[in-house]
Amino acid sequence: MQHLRALEDQSVYILREAYKHFDHLAMLWSFVSQGSLWASRSSQCAVRLSNGNPFIGGGLASAGTWEIRDGNGGFISNGSFWASRDLSFTCSLFLNGNVFVAGGTANLGNWEIRNARSLSE
Repeated sequence: MQHLRALEDQSVYILREAYKHFDHLAMLWSFVSQGSLWASRSSQCAVRLSNGNPFIGGGLASAGTWEIRDGNGGFISNGSFWASRDLSFTCSLFLNGNVFVAGGTANLGNWEIRNARSLSE
């Protein structure tokens, strides 16, 4: 039991020291903006595009749609997926900037690739 107590003491020490050094970082974060999405979303996916804009898609309330916002939350563009993307789907960003979207309980066996550059124009 002595070794567990020593380990616990060491963990508490590490956390205390980390707090001392990083407590001031919380002051660097501040509220930037807020607003409404183009469509209601729940269980959606989001990917940060190579230009920094968020690609937001699917979800229970808007399974067949996607939208792109700018860094301040402003609307850039929107559209429809090839297939409905409700739950259990994923979005991934390819190195070439395209967005890979796959799955969804309504469309388990299909996928699509979106050209993010043309979506953002």
